[in-house]
Amino acid sequence: NSTTNTTLSSDPYLAYLPSLARTLPVQSAMLGSILTFFFCLLVHLLLTSPYHRPLSKLNWSLQVSAVLAAMLSISARIGLVLQKSLNSGSEWPYMLDYVEVDLPAKNWEVAESAAWYMLEAIVVGLVHITNIQFLSLLFPSTVEVRMICGMLVPLAVLASGVNFASLSSDQGTIDLGDAIRNVCNSTLMLLFAAALAIWGWLNRRRAWRTDGGTAAFGAGAISLAILGAGVGFALIKVDNVQWLTCFGWAVTLWQSFL
Repeated sequence: NSTTNTTLSSDPYLAYLPSLARTLPVQSAMLGSILTFFFCLLVHLLLTSPYHRPLSKLNWSLQVSAVLAAMLSISARIGLVLQKSLNSGSEWPYMLDYVEVDLPAKNWEVAESAAWYMLEAIVVGLVHITNIQFLSLLFPSTVEVRMICGMLVPLAVLASGVNFASLSSDQGTIDLGDAIRNVCNSTLMLLFAAALAIWGWLNRRRAWRTDGGTAAFGAGAISLAILGAGVGFALIKVDNVQWLTCFGWAVTLWQSFL
């Protein structure tokens, strides 16, 4: 009898290894960090309400509603990730998974998945409507408001509504819905950044005053707007990184607050 030992030049299983962004440790760390960002934003909104609400009660209410909805969504994600990790660690070989937890789970009932996507749609809609309403404060003339609403509201509604495409059993429909959602989100974030930059250029004296930290807040808002646009385009290139979508929500709402 002869035995032949074959040594592979590389581990073939590495071809199936997910990217670092789609691993359980990164998913858990990022969801926890994003929830902290939203909690800090909620505290800031509550502390500044005596000054913020008199300026625009609608804007303050929209921001608080969007933050609370986003916190509910992320808290649900964290709870489901922890539950899945607990279940995995309670069975042989008593170890946690390396791959991130897919949400919603494939074994969910249609009603459960529909409720999940409804919450997603509400969060996406509130985040974008909050920013659109903020832009209407920066450009208050009737023509500008109509132009902003005419351009951005349909994109926001579409980005929110196509979440339900994931309920389809056809993979082509799901992929098309994901593509439309990512394109709408990235377009909205890019337009938000462009509108903010245009306002800062048209109102240079007001926007970049050094007294009261106005310039610092303006620089922070524009930086977050650019970051948000980058996140939007990253979502087109890197598909199904769910925590990245939540990070985009946080960036957009912090930009509106600043």
